Amino acid sequence: MRIFQVLEQTANGEVAGNQTWYRDLHEPLIDLGHEVVLFSAEAGRLARQNKDREGRARFSRKLFETFRREHDRKPFDLFLPT
Repeated sequence: MRIFQVLEQTANGEVAGNQTWYRDLHEPLIDLGHEVVLFSAEAGRLARQNKDREGRARFSRKLFETFRREHDRKPFDLFLPT
């Protein structure tokens, strides 16, 4: 299965090096043999947190452009936002 996954690696930015979401939600998909295109959600979270409308718009454009480019290259079976 080919998956486009939108994910922030950390569950808690206050803990240095925390990769809870990456380890629990991304790595198992790879271990199961899926092809996963990982798109970082950090910029979107920061823009939302800071009430940065332009930052949110940039994040959305980049997300869509990346998805479209990768999907055109080889179609996805699943879009997985987390």
